[in-house]
Amino acid sequence: MTTENVTTEAVTTENVTAETVTTERIWATEAGRLPVQERPFGTIGHFPASQERMRVSYVGVQPGRPAPVTRHALSGELVYVVSGSAAAYIDGTVETVGAGATLYLPPGTSHGFKAYGEPATLLVVHVPSVPPAEDHEAVLPDFDA
Repeated sequence: MTTENVTTEAVTTENVTAETVTTERIWATEAGRLPVQERPFGTIGHFPASQERMRVSYVGVQPGRPAPVTRHALSGELVYVVSGSAAAYIDGTVETVGAGATLYLPPGTSHGFKAYGEPATLLVVHVPSVPPAEDHEAVLPDFDA
């Protein structure tokens, strides 16, 4: 069993791997209450209103805990940085993105995020919506920023 520490200001997790993540908590958003899962890099929640044509997720990346580099063969991603700043790994190059930035990642684009100093919050839209189990390939566990 994994030990986790959760505060109302920020999420801190110890000794968590992708296989042991089962904790859910609720984020309050303008769209209502969003169920969120703890992940090694921070948190992720999928909006219940997501439809067949698109999947919308809210991602929180904690400093020092990068979201691994992945690729989706069947869906593109539109990423909007809601708050914070992060290094964005995009097909082998790294650029800094901050609040208000928008990125479009076509299908097949390798990508990952690493927060700087403070947590980064991302709004991610997958088009078309394909279940992650069918359209998610791990590329790298981390990258140099």
